[in-house]
Amino acid sequence: MIDIEPVSIDIFVAILALSSTEMQDIAQDESQPYVKRKIVQMLSSDNEVISLNTIKWITEQIEIQKSAIPKSITEQIRTYGELSYSVDEIIALHPDSAADIKSDWKAKKGLYLSYTQGVAIGKYKIDAQLHERACKGDLRAIEMINVRKMLK
Repeated sequence: MIDIEPVSIDIFVAILALSSTEMQDIAQDESQPYVKRKIVQMLSSDNEVISLNTIKWITEQIEIQKSAIPKSITEQIRTYGELSYSVDEIIALHPDSAADIKSDWKAKKGLYLSYTQGVAIGKYKIDAQLHERACKGDLRAIEMINVRKMLK
């Protein structure tokens, strides 16, 4: 793993968009930040392994940074649906969006549809897990499948 200070996604993208001539210029330019010069030097290395590992590392860094970006409220509400949270619990978690949540619930659109999709996904995940265990002979899973069928 490369041990250098964090670099933003925008800088990674800008570096990857450089031509080979631009990379050579940056690699030699002492006024450029050290991290940027080092990444460019590794990308333009004659050693293919170093270049490919650098690309792999950049890709991993971009994914790590993207995963740290907060989910949209729509994605969060879908997750709450998977976990069977009530609308009151969701509003308690998002008081600033309470009006939007309530209006979407009344109109059965937008956030409400994300929630119902989440509920369906949650049920499917549970059923799939129980089915997999039942196929392996788990009697408790078979019992739970029958209970879930009766509750539908």
